[in-house]
Amino acid sequence: AGRKQSRSGKVYRRTSVAPDPAAVRAWARSNGMEVPPRGRIPKKVYEAFNAAG
Repeated sequence: AGRKQSRSGKVYRRTSVAPDPAAVRAWARSNGMEVPPRGRIPKKVYEAFNAAG
């Protein structure tokens, strides 16, 4: 049995694509936000980065 593709034809969602972690980290530091030097960057930091454009 063949697998059905979604009607829109999209295989993945663009919403899950995150900006460059190094850029986000540098931006967050310059804006006085707390970011760990290693590991995951908190979602709220990404959201603030995206909101800033």
